[in-house]
Amino acid sequence: MDYFKNWAVSSRLWLLVLVIAGGVLFVLEFNLGQSAMDITEQHVYEAERNQVKIAVDLIEVFEQSKREEVARFSRLFESYFPAPITADTKSTSIVDGRAVPTLRLRGKSLHLDYTTPDRFASQSGEAATIFAKAGDDFVRISTSLKKRNGERAVGTWLKRSHPSYKLLLAGKKYAGLATLFGTEYMTEYLPILNALGEVIGVKFVGVDVTQDVASLKSKLGSIKIGKTGHLYALHAEKGPKLGTLVFHPTSEGQNILEQRDINGRAYVKEMLATKSGTARIALQDANDKATSMLVAYDYIDERNWLIVAQVPEKEMLGDITKLRHVYAAISVGAILVLACILMTVIISMRRDLAERKRVERALQLSARVFSDSREGITITDSEGTIVDVNKAFTRITGYSREEALGQNPKILKSGRHPQEFYDEMWQAITKDGSWSGQIWNRKKSGEIYASLLSISTVYDEQHGTQNYIAFFSDITYMKDYEQELKQMAHYDVLTGLLSRSLLEDRLQQAIAQSQRSKTLVAIAYIDLDGFKEVNDRYGHAAGDELLVLTAQRMKSVLRGVDSLVRIGGDEFVAILTNVDNEEDSEQILNRMLQAVAEDALVGNTVMQISASIGVTICQDSAQDIDALVSEADYAMYKAKQSGKNGICFFKAEGNI
Repeated sequence: MDYFKNWAVSSRLWLLVLVIAGGVLFVLEFNLGQSAMDITEQHVYEAERNQVKIAVDLIEVFEQSKREEVARFSRLFESYFPAPITADTKSTSIVDGRAVPTLRLRGKSLHLDYTTPDRFASQSGEAATIFAKAGDDFVRISTSLKKRNGERAVGTWLKRSHPSYKLLLAGKKYAGLATLFGTEYMTEYLPILNALGEVIGVKFVGVDVTQDVASLKSKLGSIKIGKTGHLYALHAEKGPKLGTLVFHPTSEGQNILEQRDINGRAYVKEMLATKSGTARIALQDANDKATSMLVAYDYIDERNWLIVAQVPEKEMLGDITKLRHVYAAISVGAILVLACILMTVIISMRRDLAERKRVERALQLSARVFSDSREGITITDSEGTIVDVNKAFTRITGYSREEALGQNPKILKSGRHPQEFYDEMWQAITKDGSWSGQIWNRKKSGEIYASLLSISTVYDEQHGTQNYIAFFSDITYMKDYEQELKQMAHYDVLTGLLSRSLLEDRLQQAIAQSQRSKTLVAIAYIDLDGFKEVNDRYGHAAGDELLVLTAQRMKSVLRGVDSLVRIGGDEFVAILTNVDNEEDSEQILNRMLQAVAEDALVGNTVMQISASIGVTICQDSAQDIDALVSEADYAMYKAKQSGKNGICFFKAEGNI
């Protein structure tokens, strides 16, 4: 202390000023690194939320198509009852010790009569059940469903806790998912009413979605986010399955409800409680090292699933974290080096060559951080002229440093954004001093790429604009993932054909084209004969292989202007455009029948199936699309009743 007391007052003031200036430099550089890290983290969360939203949209499209499919089968099952079903309260049946009113159709008892459900199951390949109402309960009296031991599932009661119970009791229908005897179904329950409007029973139809759901989960579970990030889903409904992984790249079926992070926080329960949001989770990796994960999640109400997107923080933010630490180290080093220089001047009044080299090394390190950052960095003057760029700028854009210096960043302009986009960007920079977001830019080669961009303003002592610093990275690969998920929503995951979600759009296009060319559109509803027996005998894997081969054969006989859509299971819709009459469409569809009926080699087994086709002709653009598909559907079932492996046309007056 006595040594410093001997210093001149001016020397001590200069040292104080130097320390304060160094502290300000440290804070500014640290905040710059922190700001860049926060902006990039926000972009990562936004990208993850987009991935989750696309996955949720895809599942909702899948659910909607299955709901429409079961509704159509439900209407078909309804047609099996030409007369009203009545309840005979005097002649009752005893089920599980309780008296149940006998349900009759044209005087015939429906109790333990499996004719109608079995006939429906044989023609459609789906499940059907008839319930009778006893008091305030419903009991199965006729069904095509069988338990795992092979027995008919009759005599079992609909649980009062089932979500359909109160609706059916009130005379309203219910549609939703259900797992019955180990198989997952999309179901529809319809109340049976007597002449007084009272509920006397229930009709049930179930479409087996086990394999379709498995294919969907497999596809979603294989999606990568970045290099090692992924999507997964877990059950969010209270019960024994709460917290069980629905799909996951490696741990499907595992229950993670009680998992905690390294701080003891029950992060899974927190996500299930909030249902939507983002979070940073500290976990241990396979080597027991702490690793931080960035996650975004959302809830699907209809399936009671929580969809989660997860990516390691180090993978997405590692370079910026290193940059921030290096900035902090440089700032501290600069303060110490400058303090040592001042002390040397005061004590010895001469410059020490070693200290000068130390400062030079520190400045070289700062320049190396700028040069070697994986993010592209552009520095412009207050007029927007580029005064410096780093190596990553050259790697990403293709422009050398010499080509970029003296230019305006407009050389990267892609032309994909309107002028209003850039006006709003500069308004934000002028007002707030910074802007961040996604932008499309153009490389020197002309290639368009997606970029995460953040721009910050550097001010001088009078708070005037001195420079602009821009950090950017190429995120085109993330955009490619988004496009892949959108593709899944419009194309069937098994056959690669158009999916049900595009049926209405392609029909509208075909009808519009037919009006312009003054031709007709033929809508053909195709159902494969004998496909269910292949599945039952050889398994679903062989059935899927046969389905893919058959789809390729059917598509091969169509013309370039025609479309083929898989609407579910073994059912398809072909849209034949620019046909002049029924005979034209019949020629094409006869070739399709021949292609389907050819022997198919699956593995080492030769298989043979056929197809039943119902056709309706659209002659008026005002015709309802749903009605056209229903007409073709009705004609298809008539073709099956006529012996299968044939074509049946629907006539305008309703006669087949």
